[in-house]
Amino acid sequence: MGYQTLLLAPTGKAANRMHETTDHDAHTVDKLIASKLLQEDVIHDHMHIIIDETSMIAVQHLARLLNMLNQRKSKRYKVYFCR
Repeated sequence: MGYQTLLLAPTGKAANRMHETTDHDAHTVDKLIASKLLQEDVIHDHMHIIIDETSMIAVQHLARLLNMLNQRKSKRYKVYFCR
């Protein structure tokens, strides 16, 4: 089974660059948290979650994202943090 990928960035501009470079959908961390996408079936088993420019994300937002991920029933995904 192959992995699906979710791309996250701190800003819309960074998310657009990720999309242009990879041809995959990219979202901002704030959009993901605000839209409650984490509670829907966006995060799947066998998924790679790539968070770019992590150092630019407020600690509170990153903590909230990680807490939301930790509350999910399934924890069969991988999170990668990029500077």
